[in-house]
Amino acid sequence: MKKYQKQLLSLLAGAVLGYLVYYFFLINTLSLFFTTGLLSIVSSALFLLLSIVGCAAIIYLLLEKRVSRWMLVLLSVTYFIALFIILFCRHRVGRIAILDPLVGLSQLGDWEMLMQSLLNLLMFLPMGFFFRNRKPWQVLLGALGISLFIEGMQYLTMRGMFDTLDILLYILGISLGALLFRLLRLKIE
Repeated sequence: MKKYQKQLLSLLAGAVLGYLVYYFFLINTLSLFFTTGLLSIVSSALFLLLSIVGCAAIIYLLLEKRVSRWMLVLLSVTYFIALFIILFCRHRVGRIAILDPLVGLSQLGDWEMLMQSLLNLLMFLPMGFFFRNRKPWQVLLGALGISLFIEGMQYLTMRGMFDTLDILLYILGISLGALLFRLLRLKIE
């Protein structure tokens, strides 16, 4: 694939994925800080632009199969900050626990629930990078620990609900990410 084709594909895919991340996750977070006015509009536009550019950059780096060490550090820090904001900077919902994953699975017929579940899975693909050189049982155990910690903290802080479907999606996302990065053999320069 030629360089301009990679750039075009990255931009198009980044625009779609970045908008979905913005629509399903970041809008709710922004409403906590900016309710109305010009500042709300400017911050919304800025976050939309940043999510599109960030997703396009990640897709381009994956297509190139190489990344500089400083870019890897920058992307990692940005990823974990974004993950923290998405998971913990939302309205309080109370302490809700959904222990039966079939409850969430039964709601996947709803377009918004399907998209949110898909994004929950995709959101944890990048974390698989840190498990790319681990054995499969280590990936699963690490992913389970991370997922339980996140859902437990959301439950305790009342910033989300403890949902077993989310745990399964996080584990699947991290595992698929580890496999993807193992297969890509991303070069760190």
